[in-house]
Amino acid sequence: MVFKMKCDICKKQIDRKKHLHRLKRLNYCSECYKENKKNHRKKTIKEEGIEEDLKQLTNKMKREWAKNNPEKVRSYSRKSYEKHLDYTPKRYKTELPQIKNSKLKVKKEKNNFYLTFRERQAFFRILIRRGLDEEEAKERIQDLVDFEKQLSKRKLNEKQSEEKIKQKQAKMLEELFRY
Repeated sequence: MVFKMKCDICKKQIDRKKHLHRLKRLNYCSECYKENKKNHRKKTIKEEGIEEDLKQLTNKMKREWAKNNPEKVRSYSRKSYEKHLDYTPKRYKTELPQIKNSKLKVKKEKNNFYLTFRERQAFFRILIRRGLDEEEAKERIQDLVDFEKQLSKRKLNEKQSEEKIKQKQAKMLEELFRY
């Protein structure tokens, strides 16, 4: 079912019911309805003679709002104009926002003796080629890792620099692969 009606004032064809307004048994389109309301408002203000009172009330309300919200009031002084010129949007600021209870992620320095999965596999293959069983090779790799952890703790307790400890660990790793 198609809804088609005409505006009684401008004779405009209206396809949708929501754009049709009925007032005093007359059909109005949206534009005519707005005009009618505007004219009626002006007419009632003039008839009752309250134009001056309305102007005073609106000015009073504006002043009260400005008093309650000073940060939202625009001031066109020279200082505010200069601040506006110096404004840089947030996306161009270099500083990161400070979030409460958060820390930036710090890169952890790699322990040189830590064996990656591929290094473990390579070392495992070397040990098997030399004649060890699978279980013995796994145990030997685990013992080496544990020994290196204990050694690094011991060196830290002796208060040697971390660089020296890393160099020693790297040398031990090279010796293991040569062995």
